[in-house]
Amino acid sequence: MVDIMDTPFCFLKFVKQDRIDILKDGYIRFTPPKDLNDPFEVNPVIIPHDPYNLHLLESGYDFNSHKFTKSDHEYSRKRFNKIEDYKSMYSKFSNKYGILSLSSSKDMCSIPSVAIFSEEDPRRNLLMWSHYTDEHRGFIIEFHRNFIDNFDISKVSYSEERPIITQEEIQSEALFPFFVKGEKWSYEKEWRIIKPLEQADEKVCLSNGNIVHLFKIKKSHIRSITTGCNMDSNKIEELKSIVFDDPELRDCLFYVSKIDNEGFSLDFRSYSAHGWTNDDVLGFPMISQHPTLINPDHVKTNVTKSEE
Repeated sequence: MVDIMDTPFCFLKFVKQDRIDILKDGYIRFTPPKDLNDPFEVNPVIIPHDPYNLHLLESGYDFNSHKFTKSDHEYSRKRFNKIEDYKSMYSKFSNKYGILSLSSSKDMCSIPSVAIFSEEDPRRNLLMWSHYTDEHRGFIIEFHRNFIDNFDISKVSYSEERPIITQEEIQSEALFPFFVKGEKWSYEKEWRIIKPLEQADEKVCLSNGNIVHLFKIKKSHIRSITTGCNMDSNKIEELKSIVFDDPELRDCLFYVSKIDNEGFSLDFRSYSAHGWTNDDVLGFPMISQHPTLINPDHVKTNVTKSEE
């Protein structure tokens, strides 16, 4: 796992507006791979090679010049025939774990209502808002990195190729495929916590028979809430009431996102129990550098008079 010095100070969770229950109840869902939105999740390529043959392959050994014996062919056939069995075995194993996906970057701004300078800050990512907050109708929960007990967190790596796993690694219950995703997902800047689902603090059975596994969080370690620019005003008021009335959330900051006046970006305003704490952000220089405008009608009037 990642050394604490290399771990960001805080993490963001993009959620839909009905996930207000996270703040109310103090539980968050860990999701097994089979319930995620990407069918390639934790779906490694299972190869027939054993560690010895894999080492030969990676070291450039010339298999074409090797004189294979009958025993070699029989050994190969058995391992090829076991691939589907091992695929089923790893799927069963991996779905005993739940994943909590978060976003973070070392360049994340601690006070977004003042400015978000870095393009690496996930809060600037409009795709994340669209995909994970129901088209900007949800919100972001910002957690301090110690918001949950007994966990390790790892950064997701992105690759053009799916991870490769041997049958021996499946037998030893290797976890590295949990932390590899396709390159096209790199905009998420994802970090992951995985936990055995059997350790869940609460289990909820849905009407379709699926079970939701919930783990307790420390609400006092929620640093901020940021609402989406399309969030229903009644939902925003409900969020405010939760944040400002719950003693466990007394250190939680509250931000409201709005569409920038000019750019394809968001501005953020901070709010306290007493009201707004910062004015609207003007946005790009075209507006902010020219707060006073010339009245064109007045200019036309002066020109007409001078011509007379």
